[in-house]
Amino acid sequence: MFISKKAYQDLRDENIKLQAECRVLDQQNKVLQVNLDHFRIRANQIEKERAQLIFHALGVKIPTPEIHRVEPVFDSGSTHPFSESDIFNGLSDTEAAAQGVDWDAEGRLVYTK
Repeated sequence: MFISKKAYQDLRDENIKLQAECRVLDQQNKVLQVNLDHFRIRANQIEKERAQLIFHALGVKIPTPEIHRVEPVFDSGSTHPFSESDIFNGLSDTEAAAQGVDWDAEGRLVYTK
């Protein structure tokens, strides 16, 4: 399989742009997580203070909810769809025939599927 130099360069430029965007989003995500951690701590403090005030005012003990950070679980078994195939390897004649590509008598590609 061949691709033109322009198509390759366009894909490469887009990849570079997306990597830069990914870095920016990663930084923004870190800032967001720090802010959320701060709000979790403050919310937990407020709930504990509220429970203390109710206990001192009314003599009733109430349970205090706690907000915890839940770490995401990533499926390590999943792989990228292109990880098992090298897209830059050429097709053999048998693989091409299986995918519906063949040659005509004049040497041009013929798609049978």
